[in-house]
Amino acid sequence: MVQAYFVLRYPQPELFGDPAAYLRVGRNMVGGVERILQGKDIVAVFVAIRGSLYFFAAGAFFGLADLLRPNDPTFLRLLLAMLNTLGLLGAFFLARILAGGRASAGMVAVSIGILHPSLATHLTRAYPDPLTGCLFVWAAVSFARGQRDSRLRDFASAGLLLTAGLLVRPQILGPVLAVVAVLAAGVALVRPFSRLSVLALLSGCLPAAILWVGLNAAMMVTAERRGAEDEFSGRYGWTVLRSTYPQGFWQYLETDGWEGPYRLRQEP
Repeated sequence: MVQAYFVLRYPQPELFGDPAAYLRVGRNMVGGVERILQGKDIVAVFVAIRGSLYFFAAGAFFGLADLLRPNDPTFLRLLLAMLNTLGLLGAFFLARILAGGRASAGMVAVSIGILHPSLATHLTRAYPDPLTGCLFVWAAVSFARGQRDSRLRDFASAGLLLTAGLLVRPQILGPVLAVVAVLAAGVALVRPFSRLSVLALLSGCLPAAILWVGLNAAMMVTAERRGAEDEFSGRYGWTVLRSTYPQGFWQYLETDGWEGPYRLRQEP
């Protein structure tokens, strides 16, 4: 309610920087779908929009918001405010589970969470991070429930939600998948239920992983056929899978614009 009041009561800037780029990606994707529905060649449409598909998950969110309410950044920010609220609700349930069912722990988690500066900065700038954070938190809730109740569907949900969040922010794909591997190994070591739970977790990760690998392969194939790579598939975007420097999460650790020792735009 506080964030919605802020968005509706006070003037908000137009989208600029990365959010404006995500909106362009979304509009390109919507336009591509429309051309396919009109009978255009699918391959030709893919080649036309392939340069922006590295950000396809964020673009899909922005494109859908723009499709529902064209040229309305206020509506987009209200959606992000809802996602922030849903993420805080997930923090409540996660803390309650970890504290053995005590609701007071959930209230403490929410009280701390509402003070996090990203709730304000990402809302006003209209970054897609509220969507990412919401998916990550609920993935943790599903994982904790799976540990508590030994339910395979919760582990599968955890993998699905986590990898969906990774598709929104593919810059952190490698480090977070490493965390998944560590968690899965930990479960396998400490719980007799472990083998099935690990398989369920990995099965939940599978749809997004197949989509990501398939999209990457299609991007590379179309680039080879054209004889050149565009900005996103070559020099810039696919560094998550092919990096010039030794990979580390600090390359993409972003706090108020600081991205670590290697700025992405300075990568060779």
